[in-house]
Amino acid sequence: MIGEPKDWLVDAERGRSWNISPKYRDFLLSMEETVQDFIDWVAGTDHRFIIAYPNEDVFRAFDPIWSARFPTALMHLSAASRAVSELHERQLNIVTLFPKAFEEYLAHVRKPDTEDARQTWAAAYCKNYRTMQAKR
Repeated sequence: MIGEPKDWLVDAERGRSWNISPKYRDFLLSMEETVQDFIDWVAGTDHRFIIAYPNEDVFRAFDPIWSARFPTALMHLSAASRAVSELHERQLNIVTLFPKAFEEYLAHVRKPDTEDARQTWAAAYCKNYRTMQAKR
């Protein structure tokens, strides 16, 4: 993503390099800014659930706005984890959106895909998941 060889990045991450590439520094700073923007966005909502995505394709398809800012679904998940940690008083939960389960839910409740529908799906999915887990 920053145009440096993988070996350089491994050395930099492990403290084996005394030089930090300006591209690498700028990338890290821009990602920190994006993470903070995400946390601020979550803080500005009344959502109980942060929706995460199982892979890049689902992330891009279901969250085009944040996928344009985060280069990977894993970075988005890391930002979601930071939001949960920093906004702990909100008791947020991260729920992975599985397209088939979500589409079945929308068909069942006969609602379009909206932020509110995603929040109600996440609540229903968590409730059902916890119920299944408790039976084991």
